Amino acid sequence: MRDARIKEPVIFAVAFCVSDVIYNPLSGEPLNMQKSSFVYLILIIDFTCVFILICFINLLEKRYKEYSEIFDKRNVEIRDFTI
Repeated sequence: MRDARIKEPVIFAVAFCVSDVIYNPLSGEPLNMQKSSFVYLILIIDFTCVFILICFINLLEKRYKEYSEIFDKRNVEIRDFTI
């Protein structure tokens, strides 16, 4: 029995793929690659992007530490005169 006070969920879109052929989104021509082998290409691209992101975050952290040391040496603060 449904409760009139509870809103029903709304489905905006349902997507599924029936075709086994992959089409080029720019030209519309079919590619010579099947879905099963295309998955490996997508995985390689995903792993590469994650690896690059991790390297970039580590680079930013390293640069931030270097800059904070330089900034700390250049500026005089109250904590420099405390015991």
